[in-house]
Amino acid sequence: MKTLVTIFQVSMLVVLVLLAGASADGQELTRDRVLRELRNRVGFNDEDIERLEKGETVIKELERTVKREVAMIGAVKLQYSFQLAKKGLDRTVDTQRRESAREYGEFSGSPTAEDMKGLVFDEGDLDDLRECRVNDCKWNLSEEIIGKLQREVNWDADDAPEKASGILKRELAAYLRAYIANGDGSLMVYRDTDLHVPLSDEYAELLRDLPFIDGFAGPFSDHARSFPAGAPEGVRSVFNWSEVKVGLKPVVMITHTLAYEPGSDAMFSVSKQVFANHYFDSTLGITALFGFPGNGERPASYLVFISRSRASALRGRLGGLIRGLIEDQAEGKMEEFLSDAKKYTALASANLGAAEQREALREAENASFFSSWTFIILAAGSAAVLAAVLFLLLRKRAS
Repeated sequence: MKTLVTIFQVSMLVVLVLLAGASADGQELTRDRVLRELRNRVGFNDEDIERLEKGETVIKELERTVKREVAMIGAVKLQYSFQLAKKGLDRTVDTQRRESAREYGEFSGSPTAEDMKGLVFDEGDLDDLRECRVNDCKWNLSEEIIGKLQREVNWDADDAPEKASGILKRELAAYLRAYIANGDGSLMVYRDTDLHVPLSDEYAELLRDLPFIDGFAGPFSDHARSFPAGAPEGVRSVFNWSEVKVGLKPVVMITHTLAYEPGSDAMFSVSKQVFANHYFDSTLGITALFGFPGNGERPASYLVFISRSRASALRGRLGGLIRGLIEDQAEGKMEEFLSDAKKYTALASANLGAAEQREALREAENASFFSSWTFIILAAGSAAVLAAVLFLLLRKRAS
């Protein structure tokens, strides 16, 4: 929505809307197409589909492409209209973000260090940078930033933490500006361990397959792979930073979310983590929401969330144990996210119903008031009432 894997996605979650009654590829948007995508692209079986149609949350592991990857999908059917489901999803994302992020902010169109003025790096984290070297650093950083921290900071000075914080914010803002201008080719190469991690290669692999985006919004999926080129009309980019408490250390991350909004009845987003100072090498989140009017039956919406994350810690001898812990937490958090979406969608429906009832009651009371008052006036034929009205009219005319 935000657990180790999923906790990051939720803060990244932004949605987009397709053409009413049709997907961006021009084909009719139908429930059968959505269910086929679940079967053919992400491995849902008959039992999964049956549970989904009953309103249960369905969570499955996806086939991972590398050993250090955790990949999961969650889906739920919401027995409400698209607009109500969207309200429920918006509130879920906002709630989970507030619960998980200690600090949060958005970048301006041209990111600067000032955009991160609310970000306060952990004191212990800054102290770890004193011994940071290429291939031996407790932060995920590029060789360039590691070098600048060692050259420009006097680590024996009292202001060393403040100086290091300023350099980090300056360099991260410059890094994000380069990415916005040039795309994945400008992404960082992590040099904190002997495993060098080029994020451009990571996302070339992770973006290769975009379920629900490829099949329903082709031009958008092309843009997600070639950012910043080829943006179809209606695409928005959001860049944010956040600090999330995970395990023993807070994680500072920078996220890019692409949103596409050409119409109504469907929403999609692609979010990727372009920087995280601990634990995770790369993270990709896909969100899709489809709504169907019902045609005489109750309307229904389908919410799908896909998370793929890679972590260097999963490649070691303890990788299997760590994977089990991460997957358990990720599944629990995804269950919570989808359950919250159901809860908040139902609440949005109740609030809408209550608002409609209040408005109807006000109209009824007003109608009742005027109807009763009209009846009183029409029925008051007594000489006393008529005399009073006549007296007032004559006095007004005379004045």
